[in-house]
Amino acid sequence: MAMFSKILRLYHEDIELERVMFNFPSTEFYMYAPDCYSTINRINKYYPEVKYLKPHAGQKFMLASTKFEVLQTHECFTAYGCNEKPDDFNDTSTILKITFDKKVFLMLGDFNKIGEAQLLKHYTEDTLKADIVQAAHHLFNMLYYIYDVSEPEYILVPTRVESRTNHDKYKYGRLVLTRTDDKVFFASDDGTDGFAVRDGKLTRIYHDILRGGEYDGSDL
Repeated sequence: MAMFSKILRLYHEDIELERVMFNFPSTEFYMYAPDCYSTINRINKYYPEVKYLKPHAGQKFMLASTKFEVLQTHECFTAYGCNEKPDDFNDTSTILKITFDKKVFLMLGDFNKIGEAQLLKHYTEDTLKADIVQAAHHLFNMLYYIYDVSEPEYILVPTRVESRTNHDKYKYGRLVLTRTDDKVFFASDDGTDGFAVRDGKLTRIYHDILRGGEYDGSDL
């Protein structure tokens, strides 16, 4: 999000932006996610005619041949009688179920225990079963049930592989440590991995080395 905001600032004249989709909490939460709101402000500034879609739980849409289902947004807490302002800002994440070539990718964002409880309350195991799951919030949050219910074959962990030894072992016990290393992918410094469905099975089809270097600290 932060890098996209910077790209818009530096290269907006070279980018044609037609549509955007997001559902963020109100401006009360600016202090928690300045990158999100700087992106929105720059979209408004540089692309005043852009078409905006605000996704809500239960909504479905297609991008090319990929199906997206919105399972949960921050509005679900208000709709079901919870506090309009969740105690944990991470629980305002939009949860997506993404289906491609008959395989399911469950994107959990940064959600935490309250978000997990809401998701499990309103969806069956059949809906939440996934082939790939993005571990929520860099696998910092102590979540058990969603991973047991989704039973993913592959785990994508948005943190460095070195962090694996820094976390409480119980956070990994039900998710990462129960799978072989070739089924767990960390957002590490060694490059980018690509997946495709081959003969009905998920397969890693390429690995590209890391390009560029560390962030130089310049203004976003």
